[in-house]
Amino acid sequence: MEFVRLVDYIKEWELFEKIEWEYEQIVSDYDFSDFDLWNFVRLKKISDLKKVDLEKKTLFILDKLLLDNVFHVLKNMENFAVIDMNFGITWYGKKIWHTKKIVRELLDLWIEIYEPYDLLSFLMELSWNEWKKYFRITNLDLPENISNWERKSHISLEWFWFNWWNLSIVTTWSMLAEIVRFWNLLRENWLDSEIIVLNKLHDFDNTKFWNNRNLVFIVDWKSLDYENFVKKSLWFKNLKIITPRYENVSTILDEYILESAEFVAEDLLKFFENIL
Repeated sequence: MEFVRLVDYIKEWELFEKIEWEYEQIVSDYDFSDFDLWNFVRLKKISDLKKVDLEKKTLFILDKLLLDNVFHVLKNMENFAVIDMNFGITWYGKKIWHTKKIVRELLDLWIEIYEPYDLLSFLMELSWNEWKKYFRITNLDLPENISNWERKSHISLEWFWFNWWNLSIVTTWSMLAEIVRFWNLLRENWLDSEIIVLNKLHDFDNTKFWNNRNLVFIVDWKSLDYENFVKKSLWFKNLKIITPRYENVSTILDEYILESAEFVAEDLLKFFENIL
């Protein structure tokens, strides 16, 4: 299986070769001027957002900027996609802070929320931009194509090598490596579990989530609003949600951030033991 570092892919010409003509303007605080894009608006300062044409179909690519910085502009637009690079705990030091915009604010504007699990699903959703989309992009390698394109809201690793479970672990690609370690620790404790990887964080209207009453969500997005949204969507489930302890992070070194946030497999197991 071939892999691609999505943040690097976005910053290279390959992305624009595929989607440049899909959008009437591209807005970013990252300098894409070397690509000589015909429709590029560079954000050197926040006031440059005044240059954005609110009537045009727009792709925002946020490098250092937060969703919070452009949200007031999005509220006045009808057709856009936002690529939020360097998102989440694993790139804690690359942004000024993590976004404070909560799921309810996004859903109130009918913005769909994605964390891609492969390159194909990302490019297809980006090209299929008929509405409003927000993509969370972490600095991790993604498979080029993990499944046939069917606009899936999630994939289950049951299709690959996991089967027979007492519960389902729901996560996103950014946490998958640690979740597999966690899965092995559960097996050592005689608990088998299915792993479900979300692509669409706004979509739980799927029969897959009806099959197992015991769900544990492990997501890199600490928001009481998102937790309430998930619980309301899956009200019939025995549901637990585990998120990083952002307040404990005392480093920007990638190799120590997850441990500092108590979000590694061993810490997940301790938390899990407390909620059983």
